[in-house]
Amino acid sequence: MNDENELFFNENITAVNRVVEKILLLCAIVPISFCILTLLKIWRVPHLYSLCIFNFSIVSFLIAHFMNKYKKTQKAAMYVDIICAAVFVELLAVKNIIQINVTYGAVPFLSCLYFNRKVTITTAIPVFV
Repeated sequence: MNDENELFFNENITAVNRVVEKILLLCAIVPISFCILTLLKIWRVPHLYSLCIFNFSIVSFLIAHFMNKYKKTQKAAMYVDIICAAVFVELLAVKNIIQINVTYGAVPFLSCLYFNRKVTITTAIPVFV
């Protein structure tokens, strides 16, 4: 029974890592939409700031993608993916683009997908501090 649990959790980590990797790639749409909305004069977000967020989302996707390719790095990728998602949300909060309290729910939600209490506690505590 213990081997079945271990197999389930390892497969779950791999599956959730792939989902978070795709989420990190989709985050690149956010700064692009900022630029479009700024050009349409609907919202005002500096282009340099949008470029920084875009670069971060692409780099974090590439890091997650390469870490998720190998079985040995799946557990480390789990933490890196969650940290990258947290930093992305914090970057949005820097210029008051979104409210900072969005991070209170986003990162713990992602960590709960792993069904690992240690990961959830480890990543949720810094968010609230």
